[in-house]
Amino acid sequence: MSIIRPNITEVFTPRSAEVNAAMYIARPHHQKELKRAVEGSLHAILCGESGSGKSWLQRHVAQQEGWKTYYANAGNAARYKTLTGTIANAVFDEHDREWTEYTQTVAGEVGAFGIGASTEAGRKYEVKTRELLLRTFKKAREKAESAFAVVVIDNLEAIFKKPDLMEELGNIILLLDDPDYAKHKVKLLIVGVPAEVVEYYQQIDNLETVANRLKEIPAVTGLNWGQIDDFVRRGFNGQLKMGFSVEQVTEVARHVEHVTLGIAQRMHEYCEILAYNIEDSAWRYDPGLLKNADQRFLDNCLKKAYAVVDASMNERKTKAGRRNQVLYALGKTAKTEFDPNEVEAIVRKEFPGSTANTALAVGQTLADLASGDAPLLRRATKAANDRFADPRYLMCIRVVLRKSSDGEKVLKATWRR
Repeated sequence: MSIIRPNITEVFTPRSAEVNAAMYIARPHHQKELKRAVEGSLHAILCGESGSGKSWLQRHVAQQEGWKTYYANAGNAARYKTLTGTIANAVFDEHDREWTEYTQTVAGEVGAFGIGASTEAGRKYEVKTRELLLRTFKKAREKAESAFAVVVIDNLEAIFKKPDLMEELGNIILLLDDPDYAKHKVKLLIVGVPAEVVEYYQQIDNLETVANRLKEIPAVTGLNWGQIDDFVRRGFNGQLKMGFSVEQVTEVARHVEHVTLGIAQRMHEYCEILAYNIEDSAWRYDPGLLKNADQRFLDNCLKKAYAVVDASMNERKTKAGRRNQVLYALGKTAKTEFDPNEVEAIVRKEFPGSTANTALAVGQTLADLASGDAPLLRRATKAANDRFADPRYLMCIRVVLRKSSDGEKVLKATWRR
């Protein structure tokens, strides 16, 4: 009897903007905190590393709570140089837009505050920013009817280093306290990678009060062990009907946890690759397929990270290869932030023969890894600690670095092409 399976791309969906209900892993604490923050008296901030599942989380909560949501991509705000117009574009349907006497040219295009006019159309639009924003929130309330209305400003990282647009965002947040705006009962949910939004506004004299209007919920991080185990079980047994034993589920889940750090998008990417490997093996799982999946994951998803890690390694063969030992030790860290003493302890534990009675200068090595045009590390905001500039660097280190046969040097793994 043949087994009918769904397409692998229907099960593992790393690039899908829609919530895959069959594979969504609940985060009860974050879901509760997000609901309370959005429905409270302040505007909410949802941050987390790229791929951590912020978008799926907020879309799931919005569906569950019946919110009427409008998605304004900050990438478009950066493109059109207006956040107000981007929000208007998210709220107004095309037939609702009114055109008058003004045109705005951006990057060779004529755009009505980013709403989509073109040179060929010759349509002209003029509404002062404040008036446009007020009409936008009025329309958002009309379309939401009695539902809770939320404007989601997604991909904040696209404008975080653009002072004009961040100031515009701050002014929008302040305006929403104005009775003319507040009566429409529309809340903002700001979503992105940066976790320093409140601190950003606290440092700007005329916008420091913005911070008092923002509620930052706990950052979205990688899934925990139980959630990863559940994800693997659902995907390979529940959806693809692989019939993994308890031991096989644990083996795959442990490997997925080690390689992807439990970051949701990376888990989908890795498991999609592994599922194709299993399909190519006539749907028979073998532990050796994990090594092949590692290589394909590196090739498909970690190329840029590999370039940074490779450039960070010792440029020449040294007796101990101290920098490489530090990199390997970083791959053993389980914390998002670390200090030199913690890293040095790992180096001495992993390489006892070459580190005995020797000064290691780990702090200087970490400082070197946090410098340059493409640093592997960055200094944490509130402490003299370091963290990975991108979690994919840690994933890459875990995939490609191995100990030598004598256990004292670090080598890059090689695969057959």
